[in-house]
Amino acid sequence: MSDLVTAAATALIAAAAATLFTDARPPARFHDDVVFMLDVRDQAGIDAACHPRFGVPPRGMKTDACTLDGRVVAPNPCAFSQSERYARMICHEMAHVNGWPATHGE
Repeated sequence: MSDLVTAAATALIAAAAATLFTDARPPARFHDDVVFMLDVRDQAGIDAACHPRFGVPPRGMKTDACTLDGRVVAPNPCAFSQSERYARMICHEMAHVNGWPATHGE
């Protein structure tokens, strides 16, 4: 089989398996560091931002987040258990963006 035929077959298989909705971990080649804008919203705000572009998720799923032109629309990390170290850290740093002084005063 030629390389062109193999590439075409691989693309067809990948297209058949493609879906707009998944909670799967992305392949390692997509794990690099990146700079992006984080748009923090409640569930209604996530739905309002994401559904016009990607549609309503299948029954039994909800839209947890989406990416729109380099901007990630996601839930507020302060709403997650503060025992989750990453959520606690992002909530902390987001508070500084919102005006909390670096001296951590009230």
